[in-house]
Amino acid sequence: MADCADAVILVGSRNSQRGLRRGLLQSGFPGSMLHTVEDMDDASELLEEISEPGDTVLFESHIPDYEEE
Repeated sequence: MADCADAVILVGSRNSQRGLRRGLLQSGFPGSMLHTVEDMDDASELLEEISEPGDTVLFESHIPDYEEE
């Protein structure tokens, strides 16, 4: 992401995103373009504010593993 994204929106708690955040900053990604929001509603609102027509957006999610009963 650090080499190709203009902005990153991390969804969830800062603790759950700590490794990704640290890696981006260590690779030189500008902290001012790294955002953390609580949920997808907040992410959608922020995306509308910072994106422009023609931008490419990647949504990536971790879906927890569920135990089969």
